[in-house]
Amino acid sequence: MPLPPRSGARDRSVERALLARLRERFEDRYGSLRGARAAFAPGRANLLGAHLDYNGGPVLPVALDRGTGVVARLREDRRLRFASLDAEPAFEVEARDLRPDPDLGWGNYPLGAVAACREDWGDLPGADFLFGGNLPIGAGLSSSASLLLATAFVYARLAGRAVEPRALVDLVWRAETGFVGVRCGIMDPFASALGRRGRVLYLDCANLEFEHLPFGENAPTVVVADTGIRRALASSGFNACVEECRSALEKIRRRRPGLPSLAALGGGWEEGLAEGLTDGEARRVRHVVEETARVREGAAAIRAGKIDRLGSLLDASHASSRDLYRVSSPELDALAEAMRGAGALGARLSGGGFGGCVVSLVPRGRLPLLERSLAERFAGWGASPPRVHAFRPADGVREVAV
Repeated sequence: MPLPPRSGARDRSVERALLARLRERFEDRYGSLRGARAAFAPGRANLLGAHLDYNGGPVLPVALDRGTGVVARLREDRRLRFASLDAEPAFEVEARDLRPDPDLGWGNYPLGAVAACREDWGDLPGADFLFGGNLPIGAGLSSSASLLLATAFVYARLAGRAVEPRALVDLVWRAETGFVGVRCGIMDPFASALGRRGRVLYLDCANLEFEHLPFGENAPTVVVADTGIRRALASSGFNACVEECRSALEKIRRRRPGLPSLAALGGGWEEGLAEGLTDGEARRVRHVVEETARVREGAAAIRAGKIDRLGSLLDASHASSRDLYRVSSPELDALAEAMRGAGALGARLSGGGFGGCVVSLVPRGRLPLLERSLAERFAGWGASPPRVHAFRPADGVREVAV
C-alpha cells in the first residue's frame, strides 16, 4: 500500500476520500448501508523510545492524520465477513469459532479484535466489515494497531457498547499479543486511541500515565520516508528482541530482586549487574537505559519549547537502534543519513525496525527543499528517491459519518 500523495494540506480531504471509497465499495459488496457505522483509527510515528514500551520505559509517539477506515454493519445471523480494499483474501467465519489462521494473513488482526470483543462482552451478533487504509503496511507506522482499534471501536458501536478508549487499548493489545502472536508493548494502540491533534503523547509504559505535550504551529514537521522494505512483526526478529530482553531482566533480578523493568535500571547499571549477560543481552539493556534517558530529555525539551533539540536525540536513537539493539538495516541507515543530509533536524528508524520507514523532523517550510535534495542524492546513487510524506499530529480513533 503506497503512502498518500505528497502534501502538507492540513485538512481531512484524504481521509474523506478514503471513507467515500469505502462506502461505495461496501454497497457493492454487501448491499445497503442501512444500519452501517464507520470509524477511523490513526497510525502513529514514535519520535523517541525505540523498543521501550515492552521494556517498561517512556515513549514519545504522535497519532498521524493517516490510518485505517472501516465501514461495518450487523447481520441477523452469527457470520462474520471481512474484506479489505488493500489486501486479500476476503473471508467469512462463524462467530462462535474464532481462531488464528496463518492462511488469513492480514485477516488475523480484525478477527483477533472481534474475538477479544466477544471474550469481554459475550455472544455478540455477526457483522460485515470492509476496511481501507492510507498507511503503508509493515512500514513501522502501526498499521496493525490501527486496524485492530478500528475494528474493535466500530464493533462496539454496532453492539451498543459504550467503551472508553482506554479499555479499547487493553482489548486490542490482548488481541495482538495473544491472538496474532506479536509480543509487542502497549504504545501503538495507546497512541492510536488517545492521540490529540497538535500534541505529542508522552506515555510512561511502566504505569500508563500519560501527558499531551504541545507541538504547535511552529514546531518542525513530522516527515516519514519509506524504504519500501517490508517485514511481518510476528515472523521477523521482533519476538527475538522481546525474548532477549526478558531473559536479561530475569538474570538482573537475581541480583536486584523486585526490579520492575529494564527501563527502571538507570545509569551505572553495568557495575555488578552485567555479569552473566550474553553480549546481545548486554547491548539491548544498554540501549534501553540510554533510550529511556533520551525520551525524558526529549519530553523536557518539548515542555520548554526547545523542540529543535529533538533532532540530535533522534539521531542518537537511530545509532543506538543500529549498533546496540541491531534492528536497523542498510536501507534504513542510508535513508536516515540521506534525510539528515537533505536538511532534516534528525532522523531515526520507525517502529520495530528491520525495514519500513524513517521518521524525521524537518523545519517548517523546508519540505520541498528536502525532497529536491533527496532526489539529487538518490539520482547520484542510481536509485529512485523514496516516497516522502509530511504528517501532522492528529486525534485518536473516532466515529465518522457513513
